[in-house]
Amino acid sequence: FDPSLVQEELTHSLQQGLLCITIDPVEKKRYQGTVEWKGHSLAHSIEHYFRHSEQLPTRLWLATNESTAAGFLLQLMPDQADESNALWEHITHLGSTVTSDELLNLEDETLLKRLYVEDEVRLFKPQSVIFKCTCSLKRSENALHLLGRDEVEQELHDKQKIIVTCEFCSQEYHFDRAKVENLFKNMHHSKKLQ
Repeated sequence: FDPSLVQEELTHSLQQGLLCITIDPVEKKRYQGTVEWKGHSLAHSIEHYFRHSEQLPTRLWLATNESTAAGFLLQLMPDQADESNALWEHITHLGSTVTSDELLNLEDETLLKRLYVEDEVRLFKPQSVIFKCTCSLKRSENALHLLGRDEVEQELHDKQKIIVTCEFCSQEYHFDRAKVENLFKNMHHSKKLQ
């Protein structure tokens, strides 16, 4: 990250790229959606993703300062998608009055009660946000095995080692000639045992 980069330059450069969103549902398999960057902000682009890829009406407001990032996401749940647009119009209109200062400084309950003063607000127990990746050495070995021995050997001919990088967490797994030889020998041996 280059701290001298101003926000306008960063936003402009992002508009030339793609937005990848990883969804990790509790009881389903994780999946990733990739869409073109749309709009003039990260929030607009995420809204576009949910509207077109997930078919869920979504609004998002983001705020940052030197030490904090905060967001407010409104989303019509799939089982409510057939309800009238009046409710959606109402909650998004009130949501659009949120300020960056409120997002960064107010407790969740206070913020929601201010925005939706005439509506019933129900808060759920908060869950901590954690970063967790399912990559592993074994999965990286499987990826090399799927490439096939010939292709892996060709890579090793051109380089001293192969580096498999997880696209989610950037963890690198290094395979030199000895590790590759062991990998294919062990996989061949495992197949014979099956």
